[in-house]
Amino acid sequence: MHFIKKNIFLFYLTLFLLVLVSCDEYGLDSSIDDFILSTQDKKIVDASNNFGFDIFRITQQNKSNENIFFSPFEISASLNYLLNGASGTTYDYINYYINPANYTLDIINNSYRKIIEAINMYSPELLFANSFWYENGIGVNEHFKNIGDFFYGYHIDSVYFQDEDDIEKISEWIYTTSNNEFSYNYEDDESKTSMLIHTFSLNMQWRKKFDNTVKAKFKTADSDSITVDMLKVNGFYNYFSNELFELIEIPYSDENLSLLAFRIKENSSIREVTLNLNSANWNYWINQLSKTAIDLTIPKLELQSELDINSYIKNSNLSFIIDDNNGYTGISASDFGIDNFYTLSSFNIRPDGVVPALNSDNIDNFNSAGITHICFDSPFLFAIKENNSNLLLLSGIINNPK
Repeated sequence: MHFIKKNIFLFYLTLFLLVLVSCDEYGLDSSIDDFILSTQDKKIVDASNNFGFDIFRITQQNKSNENIFFSPFEISASLNYLLNGASGTTYDYINYYINPANYTLDIINNSYRKIIEAINMYSPELLFANSFWYENGIGVNEHFKNIGDFFYGYHIDSVYFQDEDDIEKISEWIYTTSNNEFSYNYEDDESKTSMLIHTFSLNMQWRKKFDNTVKAKFKTADSDSITVDMLKVNGFYNYFSNELFELIEIPYSDENLSLLAFRIKENSSIREVTLNLNSANWNYWINQLSKTAIDLTIPKLELQSELDINSYIKNSNLSFIIDDNNGYTGISASDFGIDNFYTLSSFNIRPDGVVPALNSDNIDNFNSAGITHICFDSPFLFAIKENNSNLLLLSGIINNPK
């Protein structure tokens, strides 16, 4: 009996090691620990996604023909951070939008710390950073600064916004934390008192390689037809279709992350799809994805986006975020508002992958299946998500691949 148990143990140990070796061979994530979310965490993620969708709609209305993308997660995290320093009606408004379950600040802060720590462990190729800058001489509450550092991973520093040399350290922080990906020069401004800055980049290979690159036409949002590099691949991908769009999930080499691309159908529009974006629909669409034989064509992309969210929300129903009428007394006793809410993001679709999309074991199955052809040759929506939670890490609209 002892001999049988020993052999069973050795069998499962060998099988486990083979799985790890296989993952290491292909450069895939071999972690067996899932990102476990509590019911509270899930509601906070849903609220984060919903707020991201609201910001997305507002920016899309104002930049209808340009590429737009940013990190809803980082913006939502910032709003939850600001909630810790908000007061009066500003607190009430922020709490209403970002905390519909009305959790305590302790629950929210600890949930975000848990989520941020989990995502930071995924891959060094996923870089996101947040910072809070305020005018030197303004007394900022130490408790508020400590919350930003401990729970939200914020870099917090004072600066003389009217001193061109002093604000250079903002550019240095952006350049360093983004691994030299972003550079930005801020002009000195005597009227500025504070700014939030977020950076996001993901330079990760796909799980499945693209087969080849071809030249093809892309119809931009301006109705121009331009020639671009298109990546092509045949393989099995998760797929869903309804009357508005076709949705495909393209997994990254880290199994915790994936790209969702929405091809807008002819009788639909980006605006119509964005009007239907909310956390309930988002989770439903993802749950409807199923393995499908796909012939995929999608533009090769290497894009950057720079947005000042304040310029979009100042005339919207979210203008309370940039309140400067004593709405943030928990941050400073001075008249205090958020002058700028910058996001710097990159989005890439490159051919590099870890394993072939098809191999000798599944090519026959692919050829015998009903193949769905998807060509992203016109403006489309995309989102990068964390797969255990469906958290929106980056979302946007590609109106022009160049």
